[in-house]
Amino acid sequence: MNCKKIIEVLKSDFGSLWHCFNRGESLEFVTPFLYPDKKFVSIFITTRGKRIIVSDGGQLSEFIKAATDDEAFQTAILGKFKDSYGVEKFPQKQRGEFYFKECADPKLISSVVFDLGNFISSASSAAVLAVTEEEALERKSFRTKAGSGRKNKC
Repeated sequence: MNCKKIIEVLKSDFGSLWHCFNRGESLEFVTPFLYPDKKFVSIFITTRGKRIIVSDGGQLSEFIKAATDDEAFQTAILGKFKDSYGVEKFPQKQRGEFYFKECADPKLISSVVFDLGNFISSASSAAVLAVTEEEALERKSFRTKAGSGRKNKC
């Protein structure tokens, strides 16, 4: 095995997973990061003056809301990951919340995109996992109650 050859193949293969589209004043980058439903994460880059803003375009909050309607849970799960990755939140009335990071140096865009992509993937996975665990506990509780009810009748 040769590290140099394998790393070149990895760079080529992973590099081909990135796509870019012009979206008005923003660029949309479809990344190799995944949501739990196996859809690729899109990240949007916009400039405002000298600031470079990298955001999720409101897609994470839409995904989390589709996974659970418990607003306290949504706030808790997103808050934990937001703090961990140094991500900011911007409320939008029409499209929910946008999560973003910003920088002034174009050399930092890769790092900011990496952080935001990991944030989106981690937070969405944790939300789905927590909902799945909650559903499993509810089913177990139902079976226990149903089982004890049956025992009492016989």
